[in-house]
Amino acid sequence: MPKTSVYLSRADAEHLRRAAARTGRSQADLIREGVRRVTSESQPGERVFRSMGAGRGGGAPYRGWDAEDLHRSVMGRG
Repeated sequence: MPKTSVYLSRADAEHLRRAAARTGRSQADLIREGVRRVTSESQPGERVFRSMGAGRGGGAPYRGWDAEDLHRSVMGRG
């Protein structure tokens, strides 16, 4: 098993120590469980796109743009 170092704030370290004492599990075991929980949420195929369809388009079908029309509009010639 590879070894990894993790830096915790004093408060987080104390909460981890108390959780280990309360549950009778080692701090390392609790950290491994936390890593498993975080990494299992991001497995491929379970990704949720929250911004899909939330743009400013108002729901109208996409209308492509013409570069020449855009140039004339921006340059004040259209």
